[in-house]
Amino acid sequence: MLMEPDTNLYSQSENSEIIRENSQKILSVLAAHQIALWEYDISTGKCSFTDDYFRTLGLKEAGIVFKDIDDFYRFTYPEDVKAYQTAFSKMLASDSKISQIKVCCV
Repeated sequence: MLMEPDTNLYSQSENSEIIRENSQKILSVLAAHQIALWEYDISTGKCSFTDDYFRTLGLKEAGIVFKDIDDFYRFTYPEDVKAYQTAFSKMLASDSKISQIKVCCV
């Protein structure tokens, strides 16, 4: 009789709690360094932002909505647009589809 180890060490609720706790730790570190996340959905072209993004910018609530990436470019410093376009092009051409870009918004 062959016995294999149980690879699921935690129950589903324990896994959910661990994920929640780890997410909170990550968000705390990001907030301490005034780093906020936003997401660009490649398939729809839609940008979405966390509440922390707006708090980091000193805004009380989310109030900026970008319909697509071109709408986002209208809020960036004009001299930075080309660099962002290049960074996004490289990210879209990459296998990982992950990029880190420092953004300055007007």
